[in-house]
Amino acid sequence: MAALQLRGDSYRLIFQYLGQQQSCTLGDISPTEAQQCKTRCEQLLMRVRQGLLEVPPGVAIADFILCDGKPPVDPALALRKQTTLRELRKGYLDTHSNGAIEKNTLATAGIHLDHLERTLGKKFLLSGITLGRLQEHVNRRQADVLPVTIKKEIDTFRTAWNWDITMQWVNQPFPAKGLVYPKTDEKLPFMTWDEIRRRVRAGADAGSLWECLYLNMKEIEALLSHVRTKHAPAWVYPMLTTAAYTGARRSELIRMLQEDTDLKNGVLTIREKKRARGSRTTRRVPISSPSQRP
Repeated sequence: MAALQLRGDSYRLIFQYLGQQQSCTLGDISPTEAQQCKTRCEQLLMRVRQGLLEVPPGVAIADFILCDGKPPVDPALALRKQTTLRELRKGYLDTHSNGAIEKNTLATAGIHLDHLERTLGKKFLLSGITLGRLQEHVNRRQADVLPVTIKKEIDTFRTAWNWDITMQWVNQPFPAKGLVYPKTDEKLPFMTWDEIRRRVRAGADAGSLWECLYLNMKEIEALLSHVRTKHAPAWVYPMLTTAAYTGARRSELIRMLQEDTDLKNGVLTIREKKRARGSRTTRRVPISSPSQRP
């Protein structure tokens, strides 16, 4: 319900919205015009309560009533209201394809957002995101992938969402607080060859245990000697040797250039991509001969 208040020669409209009293000035109009404004206000508020109308973001309810439910909207606010998940995906990936994010990382982000689209839909409006809708994605994916993968997908969505906030396409925080993930099994610690063999003989799963194997220096030398006697491309033995004695990632080994190996000073330069955000870094590792290794 709404009420009219006459102050001097000016009418004032009073009404309730979201549990609070609101008002707007109608001005010096006739009693008939004031009554018509009151009736129209009650009709608009009823349609808002029924979900047939929605007050645009950033628009005061008084302005909404005075403009007969059709107030002028800031274009930026209108864009926020209409941004879809597909638009977020395209905008985020296109913007960061300039080298700010590595190609393989960007491709993975695209895959993660694809899975979100399968849950929510490509035309899903970001303004409709809730904790419940995110939980739907967690529940759907838990039958197919590990919890850690689901968390990575949600983290990718959060990163893209926060970028969207800076672009002013959305204006609400990412509602992930309170998400419930399935329990996951902690990985077993690294074990020696003998320890794994004892566990396997006791009935443990051999497949998961051998993934925990670490080799001592004698076993590493035996492995490399074995590889050296096998017919394989010329790069296999030096790459495995470098990995064994530096701990370099496979991608770091692939990125190495000839000038990164300084045999005179016994130093190897490894090109990194994951240690510092926004820049490519390097680290230098001493080169030693097998006889010098402990």
